[in-house]
Amino acid sequence: MDLCDRMGFLVMNEIFDEWKGGKVEFGYHNYFDEWSQKDLVSFIHRDRNHPSVVMWSAGNEIGEQSIEGGEQVLKPLIETFHREDSTWPVTTGNDHIAADGRSAKLPFLNMLDIVGYNYVDRWHERRELYYNLDHHAYPDWRMVGIEIVSNGGIRGWYMIGQDSSKVNAGYNSRMKRAEQLWKFEALHDYVIGDFMWTGIDYLGESRWPAKNASSGAIDMCGFQKDGFYFYQSQ
Repeated sequence: MDLCDRMGFLVMNEIFDEWKGGKVEFGYHNYFDEWSQKDLVSFIHRDRNHPSVVMWSAGNEIGEQSIEGGEQVLKPLIETFHREDSTWPVTTGNDHIAADGRSAKLPFLNMLDIVGYNYVDRWHERRELYYNLDHHAYPDWRMVGIEIVSNGGIRGWYMIGQDSSKVNAGYNSRMKRAEQLWKFEALHDYVIGDFMWTGIDYLGESRWPAKNASSGAIDMCGFQKDGFYFYQSQ
């Protein structure tokens, strides 16, 4: 956080990865009822004076976004954010907005100061229309991309796929998705921008013999990939 302050990064500061509904057996859901408010207050007090913090997030890809009454779990969290630091708006990273059969519930999304989208171009016609559908339906919403596709890939790798009967150019499809989404965001001021997944490659989310995910604009050695120069140009 100190580095972000000095270097001018804008931070969405996020606390939880799960609430009452667990994702893994020994996750935070085992402690949520007893500890969530205590941990949240400590978290806010620790970071609220960092100038790099521009918004808070109460959670990422939380299961309660899609269940009836999920907003009742969100409500006391938002109240605590607003009470302990009224400066910055509160969001969550929602990966089920318009998802088939399990869409995020409107009362949940309406409670957020900024509606956060994970991969807004994941669903049906939203692959081209992005945030536009929700803006027409809910013109007062402010929106942000919390986890959005990046122009990643492997540095210096330009293969068009292993199957000679079809073109499967992953580097090309990522490039187009990132470019078109960024153009939309640049032209529509109700979307304040996005956080790409990811800026830098990281260990995990890979298949043998690879050891790391290659979605970053910079690789694990610190070298820039082609996608880096696209973001730099913008």
